[in-house]
Amino acid sequence: MVLGMPLLARPKENGKQELLSNHCIRVAKKTAELFLEAGFNNEDLALTTGLFHDFGKLNPYYQKFAKTKDSNAYPPKLRQHTTLSTILLRNLSKLSKQQRSKAAICISAHHSSLRNEMSNQLGLTAEAEQHIKTEMIAALPKFINELYASDPITKRFVSGGRDIEFLTDRPVKAEGDGVSTFLECIFLFSSLLQADRGSFKEWETPLFRKKFDTINLIKSGGTLTLLSSFRNEFQRYIMENNQFNDRIMVLEAPTGIGKTKIFLDILNKLSKEEEFERVFYFSPLLALTEDFERNLRKVVKNDSDVLYYTYTYKGTFEDKKKSKETGGYEHPWDFRTESFNYPLIVTTTQRLLITLFSNYSRDKLKLL
Repeated sequence: MVLGMPLLARPKENGKQELLSNHCIRVAKKTAELFLEAGFNNEDLALTTGLFHDFGKLNPYYQKFAKTKDSNAYPPKLRQHTTLSTILLRNLSKLSKQQRSKAAICISAHHSSLRNEMSNQLGLTAEAEQHIKTEMIAALPKFINELYASDPITKRFVSGGRDIEFLTDRPVKAEGDGVSTFLECIFLFSSLLQADRGSFKEWETPLFRKKFDTINLIKSGGTLTLLSSFRNEFQRYIMENNQFNDRIMVLEAPTGIGKTKIFLDILNKLSKEEEFERVFYFSPLLALTEDFERNLRKVVKNDSDVLYYTYTYKGTFEDKKKSKETGGYEHPWDFRTESFNYPLIVTTTQRLLITLFSNYSRDKLKLL
């Protein structure tokens, strides 16, 4: 029986356990915060999505796993929760059917990938499914009361006392133009992923405060050639004759003229005038990414907060340097790395396209 036990969000870590109700509320608030920061204004949709995302962990088999960590007795299929979360969303949410459909699509995919369909099927034996239904229905009043007691605002989003029908919503036709709905859904999905995956540790918001000593990129010593003089004059002219106030700026110039130095000089200038969280450097070729890395190492003092992310390496410049020295490379999953939560990220345009158009949760995690 689940009813007499505390309802947990996950197995114990470092001697600590978190109640499922507290976890759902924390993720709801962070999902809404990130979604609003991204420029969307549907706070109720974001709060509901974050709040309901793990309701399915009322699954008695998941609760037993959370207490025992016995993955043999309670394998992933038995302790599943995403489909159950969308079922409870359909029964308990106060959103309209249209908005609820958006939340359900994100919740059902937060451990897999976005898709425009949802299943009611758990794929278990009739006995196991009946046990899940019986235990979840019995645990719901206690869980809802815990939500209400932890934060009264949850009463706005979660209704109680309703008979549970074990069905999920069918996706409904998008409102207005499909592009707006698509953008809203993928940013809602990314907000949920970051809020959920980032809940394991204290949240860190990056702040770009780097200063680049770009004087080190100027060739010195000996007599300046005509090309060197022209290169220096070109760089000086660009910096002195532009304010760099436009949202989109394009610099088109020949190879070897010093575009990397100009890019870094622009960052030095802008970072003095305003605060921003992150800077991305996207290169169309891996070789160009490595060339940028070589130049950047000449001008940056602290390389522990520069993320290098390609298919050959994922980690900070500092760790990359150490791995070359030791000959070893280990890359355990790390939320800060996989969410691009660094002040400076060096990666490829391929990664940009994957982030924009892939439906996998591991890729959409990087969108915000």
